[in-house]
Amino acid sequence: LELIGTLSTVLKGPAQSWWKAEKAKVTDWQSSKKAFMAAFLSDDYLAEVEEKLRTLVQQPQQRLRDFAYDYRALCLKWKPEISEEELVNRILININPRVAGCLRGTVNTVEQLVKVGSLVEKDCMGEKDYWQKVGTQGSRDKTKKSADRTNNKNLAGVTLAQPHPLTSLLVVPVKVPAGPVTPSAQPHSLTAAKLNLYYALPPTGRLPELMSFTPEVPQWDSDNQDELLKLISAWPCTTSNILGKTSVVQHKITLTDDIPLKSRAYRVSPIKKQIIEQHVDQMLQDNIIEPSFSPWSSPVVLVPKPDGSYRFCVDYRKLNRKTVPDAYPMPLIHDILESLEGASWFSALDLQSGNSAATFQHLMERVLADLTGKICFVYIDDIIIYSKTLEQHIQHLNTIFHKLTQANLTLNMKKCHFFKRQLKFLGHVVSERGVEIDREKTRAVAEFPPPQDLKALQRFLGLAGWYHKFIPHFADIAAPLNHLKKKGVKWEWTSQCQNSMDALKQALQNSPVLIQPDLNKTFQVHTDASDVGLGAILTQHTVEGEKTWGCVRRLTTSYHPQANLTERINRTVKTMIAVYVGQQHQAWDQWLPEFRYAIKTAQQESTGKTPAELMLGRQVLGPLERLIHRPPSPDQAAYSLVERQNIMAEEIKSRMRMSQAKQAKYYNYRRKNAQFQPGDLVWLKTHPLSSASNKFSAKLAPKWEGPAEIKSKTGPINYTVCWGNPPETDVINVVNLKRYYGCLPPTP
Repeated sequence: LELIGTLSTVLKGPAQSWWKAEKAKVTDWQSSKKAFMAAFLSDDYLAEVEEKLRTLVQQPQQRLRDFAYDYRALCLKWKPEISEEELVNRILININPRVAGCLRGTVNTVEQLVKVGSLVEKDCMGEKDYWQKVGTQGSRDKTKKSADRTNNKNLAGVTLAQPHPLTSLLVVPVKVPAGPVTPSAQPHSLTAAKLNLYYALPPTGRLPELMSFTPEVPQWDSDNQDELLKLISAWPCTTSNILGKTSVVQHKITLTDDIPLKSRAYRVSPIKKQIIEQHVDQMLQDNIIEPSFSPWSSPVVLVPKPDGSYRFCVDYRKLNRKTVPDAYPMPLIHDILESLEGASWFSALDLQSGNSAATFQHLMERVLADLTGKICFVYIDDIIIYSKTLEQHIQHLNTIFHKLTQANLTLNMKKCHFFKRQLKFLGHVVSERGVEIDREKTRAVAEFPPPQDLKALQRFLGLAGWYHKFIPHFADIAAPLNHLKKKGVKWEWTSQCQNSMDALKQALQNSPVLIQPDLNKTFQVHTDASDVGLGAILTQHTVEGEKTWGCVRRLTTSYHPQANLTERINRTVKTMIAVYVGQQHQAWDQWLPEFRYAIKTAQQESTGKTPAELMLGRQVLGPLERLIHRPPSPDQAAYSLVERQNIMAEEIKSRMRMSQAKQAKYYNYRRKNAQFQPGDLVWLKTHPLSSASNKFSAKLAPKWEGPAEIKSKTGPINYTVCWGNPPETDVINVVNLKRYYGCLPPTP
């Protein structure tokens, strides 16, 4: 009874109001408990608890102790008489499988499970640190053994990213194929053409694995070698082999539906299975992946690399079919190449483990937003840095490395190239001279066999078309091949097609070096005439003379007549033939000279000139003009005819002037000569539309709105007008304005 009496002080809100009305009916604790559960718990409460138990699992960041106690409390609500053995089994099923495997069969109570499981969980969390220590010690032992074999120990200091006491020196084996190492007081002052460098950065209490790489060093003087080594040593976090994790951009996958895709793993040989397990274990240690019990699954595939090793990939083809594509635009290769004007020094940086091209491109453009197009450009995981001088290039490299360090991105140093005078990029060779074709990439085109079907022909034209800017008259040369691609054309590989294919191969071998354009200079266009294509060569004058910038080619096509001048003329001629021929269809070709003359003497609306005048510089004289302009003589038999023709010509000119005056009068009918000044008040003509939903009728709406104020005059018949509340400004034609007479309405 004392316990029941204290409920009034414990319950709050609706529960307290309920208790005030029910306490007179309650005599003991069990009846009060039963009444309370009937009032505040739903009829399917036990079913809800059971469903929650069925889906409840330990989360990755959740401690075993917290999960076990929460799960036990929920089980006791669902089944108060549940046994301890059943409770332990249920908890083991829903916790981390690695921890459950160590506990199964060794614990009998929840308290034992929590006590022993917490120790196992702690050991699992420290497993990564253990393997890092083992790997670090192994690297040290390997370095020590290598140095003992050489019997020539050379000591090198370790450069740290932040002030740290020097704890030890590393033994660095140096291979010098060209001669002995020259002693120097400066660190890293080496004259070797190839340097195997091992260094480590211990930031804030953790020791990363030692990194081994071979930077590609050209034959420079020692000062330039020092600059390269200083650059690499100054940014150890970016050049480390420990994979970085960035939070600048988060990759999102948008699906068309939420139905999970479950694919069985592919069967592989024992050797490949061992390779897959090694990759998975390594990614687990590096915290790249984590165990998952998701209903989504995709199989793993191993793709062979050129060096004989395998690349670990996941077959996401089924998932890609349900994925909404990312619309983030990728940069255009030709725009990138055209931005290298004046550059003499190049470096290429390759980032580690880039995934999802569109998202990665978005990431890099955010990281290097203020530098792209000025000192570098980015294409997915490749960064190309370009400069005019060596000093600028070193400064630009430090700027890029600083940005990458801030974003916690790391480089794949084995694929990076520094301080190059020419650089290969996506099938092109970029240098101070300009852009040229990478001869290794054109080998596939040069060795391409004669195609046997349309698919093979399309592959060849696709390969050759990638370099169309380097081939003058590409459309003319490839015309026989493009003819085979047309609809309804029978496949027949002729000698003309073979000659066209050989000509394209030869043109690729003898392709020119294209300069990067200087937009501050003028361009020259060298055009050509062709029945099958439209082509031109774009050049610029430099200090070395006229240089080719690019070759433009485009085939004429009947499928887009609105964009093709030839097809538009053919359409006009066809209409003229239909008008003049009538029923005499067999004699249509007799009218072609007349049509040709009519087209050449027709004034174009865009130019205001006739094609003949644009080409010859004068108007073409017809038979009538030639006859009229002859000096008349009474000795000629056609003297009276000429005189009559002169009178008729003057009459025609007079009638044309009258016709033009009528057209001008009709055209200028609605034109106003009203002139407004800034500050004048005007009425603004409105064009309202009816709306049934808003119960608005355009017929009853006022046709003029105002007063509006003239702000400025933007043209002969256009004014900038401000009206409305809140104010709205727009450019209005004078036709829609008329002067406002009166005073401004009072303002509230």
